Amino acid sequence: MADNILDLAPRPVELDGQRLGVLESEVGPSSVYLDLLTARLEKRHFLATVVRVGRPDDQPASPNELLEQLSEQCDVVIIGVCSSIQAAHDAAFDAEALERLSVPCALVLTPDVRSAAEQILATHGYDGNQSIVELPRSPQADRADVQALVEASFRGVERVLTASGSARPPAEPRTPVQRNGEVSCEC
Repeated sequence: MADNILDLAPRPVELDGQRLGVLESEVGPSSVYLDLLTARLEKRHFLATVVRVGRPDDQPASPNELLEQLSEQCDVVIIGVCSSIQAAHDAAFDAEALERLSVPCALVLTPDVRSAAEQILATHGYDGNQSIVELPRSPQADRADVQALVEASFRGVERVLTASGSARPPAEPRTPVQRNGEVSCEC
């Protein structure tokens, strides 16, 4: 592990008003996952804009120009879905570069490639655990399956991309209060 630990880029408090970048690392069902995830984020948050780009197939990692474009046009970036070792390797380098450019990233990957991505990031002093969103499995061609993966990972993406999601202490349970014979809860 590197001696100098890379600090993650500062996270916004919420996603409302943010410019979202989506860096696609693989095509196929992963593209459908990113489509549905983006739609879900747009439905829940008032995103200023969405910029969607794909990594060039002939390059191991995204070119510096593409990463600089994302850093100029986006406040937060989702990278994924990585379901192969090579895609995880390339995406880990992209996430590290964007974090160094002060752009918070959520790296979406499958369990079988998580350790490969973490090793790559750790060699550069980047604790990827704080920016990885792990899907339970690779997206399949069935749209209902992909939608289920979006719902299973949606909160994790929000948590990784925002300060309020990652730094918020757990809420204390509220107890009902009795006033004038009526019971209410200020939940």
